[in-house]
Amino acid sequence: MRRRKARCLMFQIMLLFLCCVTLSVIPLSAQAVWGQAGTSTLMNASGAELNYKWAPVSGWIGGGYSNSVDLGGYLQTRVDYYDLGAGDRYLPFSLATDVFDSSRYFSARGLFVHRDNESDSWTAFAGATSADTSHFFYHSFATEDPVSGFIYTRKLTDRLTLQSFNVVQSKVTSIQSLKYALRQNWTVSGSGGMGYGNHFAAIATDYSLPRLQVTAGYTSVGDNFQLMTGTTNLAPERVGANVHVRFQPWKRLQLSGDHDKFLSLGLPTNTPAIPVTLDSLSASTWLKGFSLSGAISNSSSGLLKNKTESVSVSRDLISHLSASASFMRFQLQSGPSNLAIGTLREKISPRLSIYEGISKSGNTNNVVWGMQIFSNRLTFGLENNVYYSPLAGAFNGKQYGQAWTVNIGLPIIHGIRLHADTYVDPAGQTRYTTWADGIGFSRGGEQVPQTSSTTNASIGSYIVRGRVQDPTGKPIWGIAVQVDGQTGFSDSDGEFFLRFPHSDTYPVAVLNERSLNRTDYEVVIAPATATSQPEKIAAPIIIVLRPMVPAARAR
Repeated sequence: MRRRKARCLMFQIMLLFLCCVTLSVIPLSAQAVWGQAGTSTLMNASGAELNYKWAPVSGWIGGGYSNSVDLGGYLQTRVDYYDLGAGDRYLPFSLATDVFDSSRYFSARGLFVHRDNESDSWTAFAGATSADTSHFFYHSFATEDPVSGFIYTRKLTDRLTLQSFNVVQSKVTSIQSLKYALRQNWTVSGSGGMGYGNHFAAIATDYSLPRLQVTAGYTSVGDNFQLMTGTTNLAPERVGANVHVRFQPWKRLQLSGDHDKFLSLGLPTNTPAIPVTLDSLSASTWLKGFSLSGAISNSSSGLLKNKTESVSVSRDLISHLSASASFMRFQLQSGPSNLAIGTLREKISPRLSIYEGISKSGNTNNVVWGMQIFSNRLTFGLENNVYYSPLAGAFNGKQYGQAWTVNIGLPIIHGIRLHADTYVDPAGQTRYTTWADGIGFSRGGEQVPQTSSTTNASIGSYIVRGRVQDPTGKPIWGIAVQVDGQTGFSDSDGEFFLRFPHSDTYPVAVLNERSLNRTDYEVVIAPATATSQPEKIAAPIIIVLRPMVPAARAR
């Protein structure tokens, strides 16, 4: 702990020293400063973040308290053709053969040098991996394992690209990959090297036509393979054969089939990763105004097995009224479990909608109601929901309760925007999170960047929805699920959804340390990726967790 505090103090002194030196020797012109701050009883966190740009210097500094004091920051400037930086930043770690999970990255703290031009780009860095402890309204990091590395990309020809990833820790990771475009719609790639002292080899291909897309790969790794040590934000490692097929024989019919095998997420520290397989088939169609979809999947991990069957239907009843219903059946080792959901949504205007629905799981019926208002100046949501907790003694001795929740986004003055959200915790208490962003000033022609929350014109029309449950099929409340950097929390029915601007495949991770539910869970079954789909036909992904036994916590 003393060494960690000393490293953190040294990092802060180094960053402050570099800021002072840079600001004293480089003439500054245009200036802009903006930031955000907030507090949350729900997440037990309070903090603030300040972004700045004094051309040619830019960066940010943030910090807060959540169980401990954590700080973060980054300072960057450009000298000739080089970008020089110090502090905390994310670095890509995506190989040419990562055709399924293309947004790998990890966070690092230290010194960085970057250069790019038309034919190549490279980044050299030295410091340590870092644990991302960020929240809605500030970013902070905690120093982890020492690391240095060199990332290089070069376009050898119009069709051939080389990627080189080299990281030095207590063991070396060095992987080289090549990607070749056979045609405009067909690529093949290969990677080879070592990951933390263990062999790694992979081949992959991606073939796409208007009505057919095939993505396939094969990966061979050593028994103790890992890309890096330390806290990272990497997609799970795929092993063996993986295949995704999308086929649209007719305009109103879509078919898909997947075979996935990867190393499971969410395991306790120093526990070997367990291979997880997932085989699935799905179909969706539109017929006489109805949107119909069905899916079946089989998943296994060691002795654990799960079979899921689902069917859903939705229809616009009139121009501003739509209804949907879905049924899911889970075959677990402990027996079958069913979930039925029905909803009715009324679109009063392009900016106002209300909805009501009911879900049934076993002998439990839940009724939900809510309204949403979206405009460029105001977002407002109000719900009267039934909240369920699997924890014994929750909600003052009851397993469920009903409560009102509200979320507000409101502009104040000069681009400053106020946000407020309430939630219900497992004890039945209403908790709040509130923060403000867009705080800032500028002069000399520099503009204060607009935060993404200052407008709602680009609300994504594609979603990833899912359900978090225990091995018996009971929903688990308050679990944080991250899809491509976005984080959602499962509600009282174990359900969550996230919006995206277009259809794509994104990595999925369960963030137990950020969950609202403070019970320690481990992942039994979870998909490595999820594909965003139109809201009317989006099939849910299933994540199965189980409470971590004391022996597992101690490992």
